[in-house]
Amino acid sequence: MLQSPVDFLARTRSAASKLFAGIEDYRRNLREGIKGSTFVGNGADRAEFDAQYRQWAHANRELVERSMAAQREFHSEKFAKATLCGAVLELAWKAIELYSTNSAVPESVKEIVGSSDVGAKFALGREVRGVPIGLVIYAGRNQHVHFNENKLGRLNRAVIEKMAEDGHPGRKSPELDLKRFQGQSLASNVLYLLGWDKLETYEEDMRVLLSPFDEASAAA
Repeated sequence: MLQSPVDFLARTRSAASKLFAGIEDYRRNLREGIKGSTFVGNGADRAEFDAQYRQWAHANRELVERSMAAQREFHSEKFAKATLCGAVLELAWKAIELYSTNSAVPESVKEIVGSSDVGAKFALGREVRGVPIGLVIYAGRNQHVHFNENKLGRLNRAVIEKMAEDGHPGRKSPELDLKRFQGQSLASNVLYLLGWDKLETYEEDMRVLLSPFDEASAAA
């Protein structure tokens, strides 16, 4: 039985480690595939730039073909990578669901959380684009799980839209545009915005999020 947040993180560490290793595999394959394929021109106008590029591309045909193949493969594996990212969000979501007793909602999200007890439970942690990461995890996990459905719950949508607008109402960042990504998972983009590029960054955030509740469970 998982008695505390510390216990939860310890018991799920091997799974989280494998998930991050898998995510990194996709990134590494892309990095290695496109290495050296960046063209830098110095043409005074577009015609000169295009001529320089054609000359460079002809001289580096194998490099360009390898880069294009790596990009196509990365794109074709997009959902597979999102599946791993969604699993990371699921672990984080479950930990907060199990242990958070938070009821204090930051001013930054009081309007979108409203009277939602679940929203308050997840409204904790450092902020990313004006939203506590507990709510980022909550909305990111739920969007991933329900990405193929026509409707997303009010709180989930409000969190994602607040982050997408990031203080600029009516102007949405493309990586969180629900219309643009209709029928697709945003899990990879959410993990990127959280800065969870490896196991250690995930664990650091989770320890900070859960430490107050670990102390509470120890006292109990």
